[in-house]
Amino acid sequence: MWLVELDGKVGRAPANYLEELDDANAFEVIALVNNEAQQNGDLSYRKGESMKILKIQENDWWIGEKENGDVGFLKCIYVREVAQ
Repeated sequence: MWLVELDGKVGRAPANYLEELDDANAFEVIALVNNEAQQNGDLSYRKGESMKILKIQENDWWIGEKENGDVGFLKCIYVREVAQ
């Protein structure tokens, strides 16, 4: 189990659900659609907005960080990795 903090709340997540990315492994994505957070911990974003992916989960939900520092969950099918 990992102790995880999101939106100022702390909880536990099974270690096998998360893959920790250091700054060297983090990558940038671009939103393909507009998305409004459906619950606490989800990330709202607009089509074309860029975000950095911090953690990858097995169930297709990733943890991303927007340029303004907001962090939350996003569905990986709604973003595209930026070619480097």
